[in-house]
Amino acid sequence: MRVFGNATAALGILLASQGAFAQGAKSVQFGCDAPKGHICHFMLSFGSGTGAKSFTVGGGMRTVVANVVPNIDSYMVAIDRDPPSNPEHCGLQFPCKRVFVNGGYNN
Repeated sequence: MRVFGNATAALGILLASQGAFAQGAKSVQFGCDAPKGHICHFMLSFGSGTGAKSFTVGGGMRTVVANVVPNIDSYMVAIDRDPPSNPEHCGLQFPCKRVFVNGGYNN
């Protein structure tokens, strides 16, 4: 029974931490400051460990992405191509930006 109790406590901690991420989640603005005719390719990584999301924004345009946790989630962005699959390679082979999401405008 004690092992089951420890597992239950661990599950409770996990669910509480996920709730904390959910409470900090908000809709955040992303934009592409590149000129018209170019496309910004974003790769948003969720700090909660729940995966990633890819999306594009046309040059001079903006969009809003929901359920993002500023200062926990991060993103990479590259112009006219996908960011590298390995975040450590961002900016090495071609221009790419890798930063934490902020609560305002992200580009």
